[in-house]
Amino acid sequence: MKAILRALVLFLVRGMHPLSMVEDEHFRAFVKAIDPRIALPCRKTLTHSLLPEMYAEAKAKLVTELYLANHIALTADCWTSLTNASYMTVTAHFVNDQLKMVSRVLSTLVLKVSHTSENIAAHLKSFIADWDVPEDKISWIVTDNASNFKRAIANILKWKHIPCFAHTLSLAVKDAIYDNPEFSVILKKCRNIVTFFHHSGPATLKLNQLCSGRKSRL
Repeated sequence: MKAILRALVLFLVRGMHPLSMVEDEHFRAFVKAIDPRIALPCRKTLTHSLLPEMYAEAKAKLVTELYLANHIALTADCWTSLTNASYMTVTAHFVNDQLKMVSRVLSTLVLKVSHTSENIAAHLKSFIADWDVPEDKISWIVTDNASNFKRAIANILKWKHIPCFAHTLSLAVKDAIYDNPEFSVILKKCRNIVTFFHHSGPATLKLNQLCSGRKSRL
């Protein structure tokens, strides 16, 4: 039964299913049809017992992996959800004893304070302390080019900072586009065309009809 409950928790977590699924009558009927002897836990048991136990087990395993790693690189980013909540995610990257590249998310935390360099530095320091990562093991940390991140890492924490290449390239492309008046005009026309079709169902339908088939009229 323990193996079944473990598989259930992994199914819910990895599939990002709601915990309320275990109380859904159709899901319970499905499980009962497979084996009537299986007693599904309630949502409360999942939340306060099974999930914390498996989290503690997984965290202990990762702490050991981080301890054995000689060098650890970090990536960090702040982002905003669709509900306008601010988050900060930190990921560790290292080569394990099997010479395999490993990436593990250490934390995704709701930021309830302003994104100042001081607050970011405090959160980063808290993250590595929570995972028992010595600062001398941190080789580099990669973030975007935001000034608050760069100051937090290079000036406050005194860690080695590398700006994200993809973000740097994106900024370079944007600068190249907006510094070219002729290209900006073309880009504006393209955006207007896309906006037109996004706001017109009949126009989108007609466009799909013209584009479909072997003898496209466009």
